[in-house]
Amino acid sequence: MEVSVVVSTYIVYTCIIVSLVAALVRAFHICPECRKDPDFFYPSRFQLVFFFASAILYLPYVIHPMSEDARLSVCLIPVLLYPITASLLIERFFITRKIDVSFVETYWMTSFPNILILLITVFAFKGGDSLSRYSLYLKLAVWITSFFMLLRLGTVLRYMFIRMRNYKDDNHPENLKRVQRNVSILTITMSFIFVLMTIGYNPVVVCILFSMMMVIALVLLLVFLSPQIKADEKVINRQKKLDISSFIESKAYCEKGINLQTLAAKFCTNAKYMSQHINSEYGTDFRSFISKLRLDEAKSLLLEDGGTRTLEDVAISIGLDGASSLVRLFNKLEGTTPNKWRNAQLNLDNSTNGGGRRRNT
Repeated sequence: MEVSVVVSTYIVYTCIIVSLVAALVRAFHICPECRKDPDFFYPSRFQLVFFFASAILYLPYVIHPMSEDARLSVCLIPVLLYPITASLLIERFFITRKIDVSFVETYWMTSFPNILILLITVFAFKGGDSLSRYSLYLKLAVWITSFFMLLRLGTVLRYMFIRMRNYKDDNHPENLKRVQRNVSILTITMSFIFVLMTIGYNPVVVCILFSMMMVIALVLLLVFLSPQIKADEKVINRQKKLDISSFIESKAYCEKGINLQTLAAKFCTNAKYMSQHINSEYGTDFRSFISKLRLDEAKSLLLEDGGTRTLEDVAISIGLDGASSLVRLFNKLEGTTPNKWRNAQLNLDNSTNGGGRRRNT
């Protein structure tokens, strides 16, 4: 068997074993409450899918190790995985601007072996190998994967440096030390990769370096799982203890543009947990919850100063765009207009007060 095939076989079997071990470890390290979460793409589940997919994608090579197509697929697997990873990070950071540090760390530490697979296999196939005719495609694969690697590295480092600055400002030395350690690990990881790219093809060195990287990946996975579980449990406990009575008492629901994300941010949680809490505590969704609070506030304002306040003034006071929005709110929840409701209440109050005076006389 060719030396390049021996190296590729060693790499593939190592990846399969490590991926399966990582998946099993992750499966037994999921917060019990998170198991009930209906979201299939919850970070812990997404990691499991990634681990098992990493193992399954290498099976064609195990079945036909001498097949050129199977060996080429080993090179191209990272090209399929990293665009997905990059798009996920872009969505979480640049769109939602909420990125979970444990998720990023764990995902990063367990996915970098894939870039090594690509680079090592390219070295193994270069020269007079039978796959040399694919050299152009392999070079293209290297460039594409490198682009997404740099994108991921830049995103993660940017986030970590922001965390470092925040921890430093908030005087949290333990958290600052942890993030600094993670940045150092990322730097060392990239250094290993670039060293591997410069030393050229040497089967012994390649196997030793790859084994070291895989061991580091598993160790880091185990190191980061414990704080991630604690973070998951902390979020669950915070959700259980969540009390938004202060939000109601301060009438923050009258702020214009209030939405689920801004409300969740006020309580240092995320929109998903806030939505679940409102649904469980008040039996309604967020929009209906806010609409009911605004309706009650509007009723109170409509009767102030003897019912002289304008609809426009009342609408703006409760965070609506204008009188037309207030009319729609009343029509939807009360089945009448604000003016009709106010007139009915004023007439009722007048008749009640008048009747009381006649009885007193």
